[in-house]
Amino acid sequence: IPIFSELMREGRQPTIFGDGTKTRDYVHIEDVVAANMLALLGGNNETINIGTGRETTDQKVFTLVARAMKYTGKPLYAPFREGENRRIALDATRAKKILGWEPRRRTLTIP
Repeated sequence: IPIFSELMREGRQPTIFGDGTKTRDYVHIEDVVAANMLALLGGNNETINIGTGRETTDQKVFTLVARAMKYTGKPLYAPFREGENRRIALDATRAKKILGWEPRRRTLTIP
């Protein structure tokens, strides 16, 4: 998101690696902070996923950032990067069980 917005601000064309269908699980920073605060108070040095369980495509990220930045250009599409995961959505079941945490804020919404 920062790379897209910086390039758009500069009037430069952002690159999407692949066809735009690669996904990631975006978590609002306030939810990440809340999870870390709970981890300081509970848990036992466990590894716990902090995520929404929702996949968002690179194309949707581009579209939302472009709308927010009033960018009218198109993305440049480049080949998928070798070895990169094509889909990521995290299961935060353990975060709820161990820390009592679950995501509260919606991410990637532009009015």
